[in-house]
Amino acid sequence: MKKTILAAVTLISVVFVGTANAQSTSDVVTVNIKLAKVQSIVINPSQKPVDLEYNNETDYRNGVIKTEADHLTVFSTGGFIVQAKSNGDFKKGSESIAANTVTLSAAAGSKEPTGTVTYGEDLGLSTSVLDLITAQKGGFDLKFNVIYKGGKGNDYIVDRFKDGDGNPNVYTAEVTYSIIAN
Repeated sequence: MKKTILAAVTLISVVFVGTANAQSTSDVVTVNIKLAKVQSIVINPSQKPVDLEYNNETDYRNGVIKTEADHLTVFSTGGFIVQAKSNGDFKKGSESIAANTVTLSAAAGSKEPTGTVTYGEDLGLSTSVLDLITAQKGGFDLKFNVIYKGGKGNDYIVDRFKDGDGNPNVYTAEVTYSIIAN
């Protein structure tokens, strides 16, 4: 009788253990992909500074154009706007040249985003923000060209002579590029 009870208890134990194990053979976990907004903009370091050089009559008459290929590199997890603004007029000591005598235009570089992209053209530099590139989709290592156009005609003629040492007069302003979500 002891053997029968022991066998019954053993059998019942195995059934309960087997049943308990059978009820927890799987479980579910929720996996979330959390996408933070990330944006960055970098100016090609080999293209700093940008020099608009007036070396002859044709330069003064027609203005100068300098195209910086792949000047800006952008990373954006979504649509974006690249903006530009000047810190003020071009200065050399107390002398100044109006910022808006230099214009900016943008164009596709070696890698542009897919989707609709709008490029600003001939935007006169200003302390106000200028929308230079507007893209509906983001991407990584996106490249954009920037075209700098200096003034022409009489923009730089009056009182813009070389210093006595023969070196050109250099008027300077800073242009800040920034990126915001679109």
